[in-house]
Amino acid sequence: MNRDIPKEMSFRDSRSTELCHPRLFFINFYNPLIMDISKHLVICIILTILLFPSYSYSSFLVFLLGLLIDIDHYLWYSIKYKDFNPKSTYSFHKKRLKLKTVDRLHIFHTSEFWLIILILSLNYPIFPLVIGLAFHLIMDFSEMPLSNKNLRSTSIILWIYKNI
Repeated sequence: MNRDIPKEMSFRDSRSTELCHPRLFFINFYNPLIMDISKHLVICIILTILLFPSYSYSSFLVFLLGLLIDIDHYLWYSIKYKDFNPKSTYSFHKKRLKLKTVDRLHIFHTSEFWLIILILSLNYPIFPLVIGLAFHLIMDFSEMPLSNKNLRSTSIILWIYKNI
């Protein structure tokens, strides 16, 4: 394990390739010089290709929704700051400066949304969607600071309870 990473630093800032995230045991293949959306894009393309033989065109759900899940970042920023410019949203989240001080509700990253998707997957052939969303969240969680201080709400109900 790489013990040289300060607790407030995301392990994606480390140049190591060893297993270094204590919560997920996820391999650190992140390069801080590559845009975050590019990482999601590459993983979604790879998963789509791997799932295509088994799921045919349904595998494109991995690609499409593995990327579109982040539309909730735009929705939150637009509502919170009354700024509907996608470039402003992207730079706000890319800098990650205020993210440690602002309580964020990204609705497609909440447990309630996941529960709905899992229930739907029992009745509809959307398993590739579940795979795409799972890998997206694994990448998101693996980039979170090691200090456990994350102000992204994981539940709509808890967010409402805290903020109303």
